Amino acid sequence: MRVCQQGTDLGVRLRQDGWQGNDTLLFKAYGKADVEWDVPMPVDALFEIGSMTKQHLKELSAKGERREEVEALRGAYDASAWRGYWIKRIERATEAAKQRYVSPFEVAQMYTRIGDKERAFEFLEKAYSERSDRLTLLKVDPTFDPQRSDPRYRPLVPRVGFPD
Repeated sequence: MRVCQQGTDLGVRLRQDGWQGNDTLLFKAYGKADVEWDVPMPVDALFEIGSMTKQHLKELSAKGERREEVEALRGAYDASAWRGYWIKRIERATEAAKQRYVSPFEVAQMYTRIGDKERAFEFLEKAYSERSDRLTLLKVDPTFDPQRSDPRYRPLVPRVGFPD
């Protein structure tokens, strides 16, 4: 991940482990959050996606996730990278939903991350029917960037309560 100055906004650039050259896989500006939160991050900071995964899994452990859950996610990532990780999260969420409430908005995020727009919109509609307050993030959550060009996205936005 490369944090970079672009105008007055800070942004983030990601590159994958082993990626050759300086090609950027993702660039997303996040305003001045890093400045406002006083995060000490130099403009040329670079992190690998793999190291982000390890950090994320450590965070899950610290938050109290069961060891076997974290190991299952690690194994899924090791076998199939991010796609495997998110598929495993979807499987776990589906199982958990049999016992407790699982946010359809979060499931929609997971399906979006693996590129399954059909299932993502199915869960966005479910979130809408449940009047999920998480839908207030619909227009700003970068996870949903791939959905914005889909014809089903545009009618959903005013239904949630945003101006068209």
